[in-house]
Amino acid sequence: MNGRKLRLLASHSFPGPPLEDRPAPVSTAWRAGDMTTELQDDDVEMTDYISDPSGSSLSGPAEREPLPLTNESPALGLLAADAKAGEDWPDLYGPLIGSWAVESSFVAADGTTRQVDGEWHFERILGGMGVQDVLFAVGSPREQYGTSLRVVDPRTGLWHVVWMQPGSGEFVALIGRAEGDRIVHQGHPLDDPQGPLQRWSFTDISKTSFTWIGEASTDGGVSWSLEQTMLGTRREGDPA
Repeated sequence: MNGRKLRLLASHSFPGPPLEDRPAPVSTAWRAGDMTTELQDDDVEMTDYISDPSGSSLSGPAEREPLPLTNESPALGLLAADAKAGEDWPDLYGPLIGSWAVESSFVAADGTTRQVDGEWHFERILGGMGVQDVLFAVGSPREQYGTSLRVVDPRTGLWHVVWMQPGSGEFVALIGRAEGDRIVHQGHPLDDPQGPLQRWSFTDISKTSFTWIGEASTDGGVSWSLEQTMLGTRREGDPA
């Protein structure tokens, strides 16, 4: 397949070994249950030696009060937004905000298809100037999740979109815009800007459902090959 699909595999595919099969850092042990970290006594680097505001060099490791590890993230809290900011640009992804169950169908070169179930979650960020989403297959480990950052340029009304799925090495940059009642994105993989042109579209968008279509072109957009579709259904209890 020459194009890039928005991969969604249980293992939009998620190639590569799971984290548990990769060598762990020697000096750090993570416990996923309570997210605590244990450091060995000899894990002191030169960066631990600091100077106080008066310029005096401290002779030993800096005494640092560990931050409590909780489910509340200051960074994520700062990113979150409740509403669209401004009125001078299109709120393309407003109808998608929320949580969706996804039925994904991958189309092979010979026309055969493969089905995968997943979830897709959309939230506003950056004071309402952007939207971030998380897409994953049901049962997949978190290191195989993918995310898109969607940020509007208020001068042009165009949306700059980057899809990232590091577990499969996928990084795709696109421009999103409205075309009739569709949201259409076109762009290229960041590691292959001269490669097949990608066209990813949301269509048939309603309060409770949408269709996503992934296509690729090797002739600059003259013709397109269907590679993937996703049917989204708003999850029960999620406000439309």
